Amino acid sequence: MSYEWILSLSAPMLFPVCADWFYVKYDKDNAITSGTTFCACGLGNDEHSISGEVKSCPTGVDIVWASLMERKWYVGDFNFTQGEKAMIDSLFRNGFVGYDYKFISNTKPQNLTYEMLSVCCLPGGDVRFYLIGRCRTICLDILYHAEETHDMDDIIIHGPRDNRHPDITLWDSVDDYFDDFLFEGNYHKTLEELEADDEDMYEAIAYHREKGVPYGLWDRYFRRYNYKINIMFEDEESTLYHEECHFTNGENYRFYSSINPTNVIENPSPVRQIYIQWISKEYYYDARFFFNEEETLNKFENLLSEDDGGNVTLEIQIGKYNNKFDIVLKKDKEAYVFESVEIVSFRSKGYYGKNDKVFSNCEYDHKNEFIGR
Repeated sequence: MSYEWILSLSAPMLFPVCADWFYVKYDKDNAITSGTTFCACGLGNDEHSISGEVKSCPTGVDIVWASLMERKWYVGDFNFTQGEKAMIDSLFRNGFVGYDYKFISNTKPQNLTYEMLSVCCLPGGDVRFYLIGRCRTICLDILYHAEETHDMDDIIIHGPRDNRHPDITLWDSVDDYFDDFLFEGNYHKTLEELEADDEDMYEAIAYHREKGVPYGLWDRYFRRYNYKINIMFEDEESTLYHEECHFTNGENYRFYSSINPTNVIENPSPVRQIYIQWISKEYYYDARFFFNEEETLNKFENLLSEDDGGNVTLEIQIGKYNNKFDIVLKKDKEAYVFESVEIVSFRSKGYYGKNDKVFSNCEYDHKNEFIGR
């Protein structure tokens, strides 16, 4: 299978970055860059970057970026190993089984390929890589580490690379540059002022001022476990037809049971969100499960090891009347109940019927969010 991909930059939502230099290398002496410089879109997400299409395997990354919440600049020039290039090329060529979004009511499985490579910059200088397709995102188990640099200290004051003028000084110093983004120093605003002004950075700055950077959190996010997700119905007439799962490391998958049920993630990191749809008699149901960060990470770390066998399951147990939910992590003969998952579920008569809420344990909107997502 031939393939082509475009490039994007990503970073955790509450820990934005500004890339001054960003290129992904391919072939010999070729590179592609992305239109995105400021980024806070989430792990492995698409920031709607503008880039050309590449039809060969990426070979490395050359990047300089500002980690705003750390007030640091990082530089990295990485070349993938032969094994890493072979793995990426194989994933692009083999693709996965997906479906056509436009004709979901009457469609067949389709062999799809990944359409985007996302380079994700993390606090502390770690760099991760994602392949993104229409109903699947995977995190490559490739980790590189950038080094802190001060080479940008006397350069950035003249503006970013795409608008740099050596004869103009936009900031007094590199500290002034960070102050401008973080509303500190001469640009100081209170959280109340930021909220009133509806600043995009409000949530990130509020967390930053109270707690700083949670170093080590992402190591927990990227830890994989050998477990499977099972949706269990007490009502024998209930049938699952759609499942979508999101994990702490930014991976996700979506499948329709009648089209591509094999499109799952093997050995995933801890689960973050699950969305399911099912049918019972003439009714269509859907439910969303928002897991609690502390409970989820602690349960996986305390109860599982990374080399557990395949007898571990995370079960979503749905009661006889499709309005009672239990979430249980099962290991051998032991069962551990999740108690802090926020759930909301709806029912409609027919696919296009009016949605009626059948269960909710969270008011208006869920509160469970993963800080480093």
